[in-house]
Amino acid sequence: MIKRIRNPFKFDEEVAGEFFCGRENDIDELSDHIFNNTNIIMFSKRRIGKSSLIKEVLENHTEKKVLQAHVDIYSVSNTRELFTKLQDGIKMSLSYELTTIEKASIMVNDIQEYFKNSKISMVISGTPELKIEAGDKNYYIAIENLFSDYFNYLRAKNLTFVFAIDEFQKIVSLPD
Repeated sequence: MIKRIRNPFKFDEEVAGEFFCGRENDIDELSDHIFNNTNIIMFSKRRIGKSSLIKEVLENHTEKKVLQAHVDIYSVSNTRELFTKLQDGIKMSLSYELTTIEKASIMVNDIQEYFKNSKISMVISGTPELKIEAGDKNYYIAIENLFSDYFNYLRAKNLTFVFAIDEFQKIVSLPD
């Protein structure tokens, strides 16, 4: 009788934990790029594990003081939706300090100082949430302003960040 060995790899879905196998060299290389503040573009065939690799590095191989966001833009169909996804990523990265109402209030006032092109507020219902509203209804300009303000804030606070945009190629197919 032949002894069967179960394949440890899963295909067609993001993996983590025990199903994320190997890739030590890829983890080290991506971690080095993050540590050295290097912009990178990662590409390969679909369903090869890029998203799983990024999430593994962000969750388990990045210093806790590094702000981070992972945004998947595959489902966006216009620039307003793109703005919303990118905005959610920025909110996610800035939410690192939301531990108390007092800290949250101070943080909102502090962030508003740098996000001059947006309205910053705190929504407190269930889990406190940072809210960023576009100051411009032209979403190309709103996206540019959002990132410009974000970078100004990060520079002023001497913060490091990782902003991973999954399915980046989707941007060229947006009609507006």
